[in-house]
Amino acid sequence: MKKVFVPDRKEVIPGDFSFLVDEDWRIAMIDAYQAVETVGQPGWNALRRHDTNLSFMYGIKNPILKQISSNMTVGHSGASYGIAMRNLEYIAKNGWDSYVDFSMK
Repeated sequence: MKKVFVPDRKEVIPGDFSFLVDEDWRIAMIDAYQAVETVGQPGWNALRRHDTNLSFMYGIKNPILKQISSNMTVGHSGASYGIAMRNLEYIAKNGWDSYVDFSMK
């Protein structure tokens, strides 16, 4: 597992969202990430193949994405759910290192 070094020289391993400043968003992303990890590789594959033009919020027909959603324990609003899923999609398609770099800008 590759480690990412952020400006404060802190190591950030996949799933460690401690670099996110907003506590509520950090909690939401930890919950969403753990929901995907619970599903495992099929969850990451479904996010990797998800059509970026399709919503995560309405009419999800993919049973794997439904399983991810049902594994979330934080009470997400529709907006936080959609944004969290887009962030997870970014991680699945571009990798953790790229996500951390993008988030730290």
